[in-house]
Amino acid sequence: MILTHLASARVVTAVAARLGHALDRDQARAAMAWVKNRAYRTGHAVVDDIAFADYLDGLTHRAAGEAR
Repeated sequence: MILTHLASARVVTAVAARLGHALDRDQARAAMAWVKNRAYRTGHAVVDDIAFADYLDGLTHRAAGEAR
């Protein structure tokens, strides 16, 4: 599955799961917005897994810290 600026929340969640991250609804929305922003900012429709995984590490790490 390829992550692009047109990805739905369902696709973003599936790619995140493939990369080892479980997203809740709010995280999926935030991740979808990040994907769209990154694609438009870089001028590349496809967002690579490494960049997305780095973003997810921060997103899910923050959420884990907030839950404590």
